[in-house]
Amino acid sequence: MRSNSSHKNPDAVAHDLVELPILANPTPPVEDLLAAGWPIGVDRDKRDAKADLLHMLEIQRRREASDGKYYIGGHAVLTTVTADGVTQRAVHRWPEDRAGKPVRPQGEARSRAA
Repeated sequence: MRSNSSHKNPDAVAHDLVELPILANPTPPVEDLLAAGWPIGVDRDKRDAKADLLHMLEIQRRREASDGKYYIGGHAVLTTVTADGVTQRAVHRWPEDRAGKPVRPQGEARSRAA
């Protein structure tokens, strides 16, 4: 097993945190975002992270990948990073999803990757 310096010295930093743009994979096309009412060009710092996470995941959940599979499902975990630490909490579960079974979104129309 490989260890980093933080395993031997708890004051050492294993990795530096770097702010990244909002990323969403699988990446929905702008048409899907607009059709779902995703707000484009807004100040994300003034938005509700939980609501935005669930909105984006529902858009992604309905997007069939090029291999014919759906990859968003099971449960949604909101991770929050602050100067005081990292917290995670499950904020949504899709009760129809089953471990070991393919994800089959229900409800609104699904879209297919190009």
